[in-house]
Amino acid sequence: MNSEWVKLAAVFLIPFSIAAFAPVPHVPPHMDLLGMIKGIYDKNNRINETNDEIVTKMMDISQLAETTSRIHGNLRTLSEQQTSQETSLGNLNTLSRKQIDLSIQLNSLAQGLQNDMSQIRQGSFRQRDSLYQMSGTADRLSGLADQLVKANEAGAAKLDGAAQMTGEVNRSMPGL
Repeated sequence: MNSEWVKLAAVFLIPFSIAAFAPVPHVPPHMDLLGMIKGIYDKNNRINETNDEIVTKMMDISQLAETTSRIHGNLRTLSEQQTSQETSLGNLNTLSRKQIDLSIQLNSLAQGLQNDMSQIRQGSFRQRDSLYQMSGTADRLSGLADQLVKANEAGAAKLDGAAQMTGEVNRSMPGL
């Protein structure tokens, strides 16, 4: 659009600008066609400069809008990642609660096993004590059995001696 105005101005103004520098008798401003065209040309140039500044600023605004769009996209991605992290943290929280429950159950099981092992230990001690008592009783019974064998041997020896005496008494008695 700017180039069209420049071409139009060049076509019409160049011949008139040459004439504008030529000495012209004083012409009233409302009739000074060359002066009006020169004024229009100057105003057009200022409008073109202003338009160029506006276009440049619009391009800056467009770039800022693209930047805003990129920032929006990045913020949306960040928000999605945060939501994903919140979901992951929620899952970890649930898992932690389950692990706490499992730990409590394992602790309870360990205490039960400890009680059972304590009872088995006590049972082993009682069994050991019983075995010591049984061993002592067996030793005493063995000693008593030895004494009984000796007493039986002594009784047998006495019976043998009595039998011999009876045999001698029988032999010493006539006719019986």
